[in-house]
Amino acid sequence: AHNIEDDSRMNPEFADRIKQLDKEASYYRN
Repeated sequence: AHNIEDDSRMNPEFADRIKQLDKEASYYRN
């Protein structure tokens, strides 16, 4: 199984991008 937390440990920049996309996605959903 793919674990996003493992990704954030290896690549914090990638994790930040995912969080940003998540924020935007929830913003547009409402």
